[in-house]
Amino acid sequence: MSLSRPRRGRDDEEKDTVWIGGEASTPAKRPRCCSCSCSCCSHHQETKDFYEAQIEILKKEMQCMSKELIEERKSFQREMQRFYQNSQLQLKEQISEQHRRMEQLIREQFNTLISETSALGEHVRKCSDLRVLSPLNEIRIYRLKFENKCCNDKYSRHDIMADDGSPIKVAIYDQENRVITNGPLSSIQVKIVVLDGEFNKENKEQWSENSFKTSIVHCRPGKQPLFANELYLRLQNGVAPLCGVKFQDNSSFVPSKKFRLGAMADDDNISEKILEGISESFAVKDGRGYQKKKDQFPSLSDPIYKLKKIAENGDRRKLLEKMNINLVKDFLWCYNKDINNLREACQNIPDHDWNIIVGHALSCKPGPEHYSYNIPGTDTTIFFSSLYKIVGAEFNGKYASYEELNITQKGIVQGSKAKAYDNLKHEVITGESPRPRQRWVKVVTMVTTLHFWSKKPEPPCPHFEIPDVSIDNIWADNDILNLLMEPETSFEMTEQHVRG
Repeated sequence: MSLSRPRRGRDDEEKDTVWIGGEASTPAKRPRCCSCSCSCCSHHQETKDFYEAQIEILKKEMQCMSKELIEERKSFQREMQRFYQNSQLQLKEQISEQHRRMEQLIREQFNTLISETSALGEHVRKCSDLRVLSPLNEIRIYRLKFENKCCNDKYSRHDIMADDGSPIKVAIYDQENRVITNGPLSSIQVKIVVLDGEFNKENKEQWSENSFKTSIVHCRPGKQPLFANELYLRLQNGVAPLCGVKFQDNSSFVPSKKFRLGAMADDDNISEKILEGISESFAVKDGRGYQKKKDQFPSLSDPIYKLKKIAENGDRRKLLEKMNINLVKDFLWCYNKDINNLREACQNIPDHDWNIIVGHALSCKPGPEHYSYNIPGTDTTIFFSSLYKIVGAEFNGKYASYEELNITQKGIVQGSKAKAYDNLKHEVITGESPRPRQRWVKVVTMVTTLHFWSKKPEPPCPHFEIPDVSIDNIWADNDILNLLMEPETSFEMTEQHVRG
């Protein structure tokens, strides 16, 4: 049995009829979407694609915003962590400062009590250290001390020297911080040992003898001893130099990677307790790297890689060598000639490293040589130091340092500066001034003045009678030297060095 849609009656059709303007009109039917490729369907598809594209764009924007929020959150967390760390550091510094103040206050009170009780018993000594006075931890008023600093890196199989290049010295001091130059203590025997660099890193004034001995470093297994032999010194007038001593191994095997030198009294004839001396901590490197070490005060003839922040086989050395800068003096020549041009050529070097390079180069020890340049067509000469720095100029035969020149003269010097550096004349001068002959001019002038005094009739002076003066009457050698040192003392020279 088939089911069919009931047929609409006439009455139903009349109900659906709408009367408009007296005429009957059939209501519009709802349009259906067809499956064909008509224009309406394509328009609907385009609209759908447009909205889907907009949705995709919004999704991407939301993802970007989410990433930015995550980055901001991470940045905020880093800032909070940094703030927390800084707060912790500030808090620790404040606690340390309060601790130091409390320790200082307690020390002052302790010293006050000691000074008050010193009248009752001489066995109690005044000391700034807070340790309890006991047989196991006795305050030692005499102490050994290394006289010069010893912070720079050392090299195995090379002499141990102080930072200034002089031999290291050991001295003995009393409670008044004075070197003991006489008595039995001024000639005691001292043993030199090697300590761990971490010993007394708090910079205490006193330590126990046991802690000192337990910090002594010995050779590592299978290696040579740190010193070739046990090292002993005999003080003379309270002082002894440490000469010809070399490390035979480096300091890489200790945790701190550094050593200290220690000096301890080793004399059976002395009963006094003497505090050991310790040097600053320093690293001992392998002697094979000695040729590549960076000296604190480089030489003008050193290769350019001897400067700090310039490696021997690095790009910076290659860059400078392309500019014909092979030695330290070449660098100083370019630096003083045109600092801006040199910096621009080395612009890939960070400012921090650049400042270190320049500072190290300028720390060269000046030599005795000077340089000069005569400005063509003038009676003007510019003088340069061995570091290629302008030190003065001579105008019309009169020399003046650069600081003494007026604005016009400085302008002339600066105007000829660039050409001067390309045409420097080398001169070796033994003296402070590039023109020592200027002082000889003053000497000749004074001698001429003495001749003039001897020939010109003057009324007799009641206090000083001027005799006949000639060149033969002057003590030439001593007078010339004195005049070179003090050219303005003509009257004193006349009274003291002229024979009657």
